[in-house]
Amino acid sequence: MNLQMVKDLTIGMWMTDHIFSPSPSITRVLEDAGAELVPYELPMVKENMQCFYGMMCADGGKGIENTLVLSTQEHPITKILEVQKMGKIKRKLAVSVLKLLKQKIVSSVIIPFTGNKTNQEYQELVSKRGQYQNLIPNDLREKNINAIICPIFPTSALFHNGSKNLSYEGAYNSLINFLGFPSGAFSYSFVKEGEQTMERDTTDFVLKAVMEAEKNSLGLPVGFQVVSLPNHEHIVLSIMAHLEQTS
Repeated sequence: MNLQMVKDLTIGMWMTDHIFSPSPSITRVLEDAGAELVPYELPMVKENMQCFYGMMCADGGKGIENTLVLSTQEHPITKILEVQKMGKIKRKLAVSVLKLLKQKIVSSVIIPFTGNKTNQEYQELVSKRGQYQNLIPNDLREKNINAIICPIFPTSALFHNGSKNLSYEGAYNSLINFLGFPSGAFSYSFVKEGEQTMERDTTDFVLKAVMEAEKNSLGLPVGFQVVSLPNHEHIVLSIMAHLEQTS
């Protein structure tokens, strides 16, 4: 397809968050979106994913507990609560052990930033989020980019329970929600032969879980999302309409 049919728009293509690479099928779908797209890298991804986890876990799990009350908890929910309720000493110890075990992603992006926050700590995170919400529009305007195309998730659609060991699920959807920008997502293609997996460092449990999720994924749907600036929903909808017509 040729996105130049969406007149007068420059579209940036964000391919990877550099924390772990998306599956081959995701990369292929983004590349198929058109050679006219300009490469784009969302700045300060790791730092703002850390802020994202900090804000998401700021109440120390109280919100989850209030919602669940006495409901039976699935294993992933139990693990999330355990992480959120960790005290500072236990958290530091857990991070040290994870680093020794070469669990780079959870020890550098997630665990150190979860847990209960004081009001001052939370307001500092809110301030950082506000700075990021100002940075990205300025960066896009400076580069004359009207919209971004990027993955929804770093793998194709998952089988049931396929995400239970994926403690990190990519920055793509998380950071767009963190920014509060308008976006739309849809399935564009399916996993083809030879795209089911790629070699990753299996000493990292997250990457090992990704490889497990990629197995036997032939024929599963692959999607991406379209993102634009605040109050530019019409751009997202126009691009999505064009993509759906040509897919």
